[in-house]
Order: sequence, then C-alpha cells, then structure tokens
Amino acid sequence: MSNISRRKFLKGAGVAALAVAAAGVLAGCSDQSTPDTGKKRPIKLKYMVTTQHESIVKDVPIEVPALADTVTFATIQANVPAELKDYEFNSTEDKKIIDGVVVIKMHKKAAAKPTVTIKYTTGTSDVISTDFKFYELEVDENATALTQEQLDSLPSENCAYRILKADEKFFGYSQGVIKDGVATVYVEAKN
Repeated sequence: MSNISRRKFLKGAGVAALAVAAAGVLAGCSDQSTPDTGKKRPIKLKYMVTTQHESIVKDVPIEVPALADTVTFATIQANVPAELKDYEFNSTEDKKIIDGVVVIKMHKKAAAKPTVTIKYTTGTSDVISTDFKFYELEVDENATALTQEQLDSLPSENCAYRILKADEKFFGYSQGVIKDGVATVYVEAKN
C-alpha cells in the first residue's frame, strides 16, 4: 500500500468531483460534445424561409445523443435540404432543441451583381493606354448598356481621350453596349 496523506487524498477526490461535475454540465451542451451513452433520440431540424412572397418549411429528421439539448451549426449546415442551397442562415449559432424540434430561419442569398469588362475603342481601333487600364464594372443583372453614371465613373481625367456620353451615338453605334460580358465604350481624342 502506498503512503498517501489525507490531504492528498482529499485534493485528488476534489479534482475528480470537479471533473464529474464538468462532464455533467457538458453532457447537455451539443450533439458533438455530449457523451455517447449509446442511446439516441430523434429530433426534427425545421428549416424555414418566410417572406412576403414565399413561405418554405422543410423538416429534416436526424438523431442526436439522448442527453443533447442543442444542435451544432455544423450539423445544421450538413443537413440543409437541397431545395434551400440558394438560401443562407439568419444565424450561425448552435440552436436549442425545444420539444424535439430545432427551428432554423433562413433568407434568400443576395445575388452577386455581374461584372463586365470595359473595352475602350475609337471605332477603328481599341485604345490601349496607361489612361485606360483593364477595367471592370458591376452592372445590373439584365443590363444591356452602361448608364451615364457608370460612364462617368470610368477613369478619364488627365486623359488624351474623352468618353462619349450615354446618349451620344458613334457613327450609329450606341455607347456602352454590353455583349458577352464586355461593354464597348467609345472615346475620341481631345482637341
């Protein structure tokens, strides 16, 4: 038998008691940190999108450890129904299980605006100059031409060329027409 003092015994017993208490607290934290007792229980992940124009509710049944009281965001992400892949989460926090259900609110992803490459031309040749470097602009999804505001945003100060206005035609060609991701911008030499 080893020589162990009463003080060391009590200190060791206290540390063990704290470890057991901490394990009990963690048992209900999430589906991933919950000790696996071998028992599982079914719950429902309820994915919801609600707007003025649409209401979508998709239930996904999963099983979690019997003692779990929350579901991790990783589990929520992993079980998103295919129909909701174009939606994003209102919150990325772990969610509480309430009466066997976890409610997950989502909203439509903001569509990224398409970009167009600007091609500067005099009508007879492309303008490649230090004044006009390769340039891209965000445009509306169904835009067919650049607006005057977009044309005004193009670099033209201290430049040997003037960018034609949106309503100016270049020998019958419209200014800033967008085709296949390229906006053709007509310029003319300044006098």
